[in-house]
Amino acid sequence: MRFAKFCIGLLILSAASLALASVSVDFEKAADFSKYKTYQWKEGTSLPNPLMQDRLEAAIDKELQAKGVKPATDQADLIVITHGKLETQQHVDVTSFGYGGYYGWGGGMATTSTTVREIPVGTILVDLVDSGTNKLVWRGSGQDIVSTKPEKNEAKINKIIPKMFKNFPPAKK
Repeated sequence: MRFAKFCIGLLILSAASLALASVSVDFEKAADFSKYKTYQWKEGTSLPNPLMQDRLEAAIDKELQAKGVKPATDQADLIVITHGKLETQQHVDVTSFGYGGYYGWGGGMATTSTTVREIPVGTILVDLVDSGTNKLVWRGSGQDIVSTKPEKNEAKINKIIPKMFKNFPPAKK
């Protein structure tokens, strides 16, 4: 019984860890982010779905403009480039059930089943490049499970991008 509870606990824990989106940010510590007032887009590696790419760019536009960085048609301070990747990760579920024999009698029965699931995982990179030096000054990365429902994927983009830009521009230390 203890082993069955342990297995169920592991399954719940692994399922919970799969459901969490991960976001990370890195930036050039020496960059002066106060000088970046405008941005423009440059094509990177688009998401497989062009509609989702448009939604991603709209979410980034919203965050940058909320931080006071405005779009420009030419001579922008920052270049924004996105990269999207869809990959499949394998997740293994092991389920065991059984009981032991009685004291002095031996015997017992146990059964174990293993299921391998293919989980589609999407990764989004957002690069901000200083247009004057052509050097990367900020990178945000987000990863989450991709749904078959477009509205769920849009909701995930609208959750990940604000997290990514939460502390933008980075505080000077």
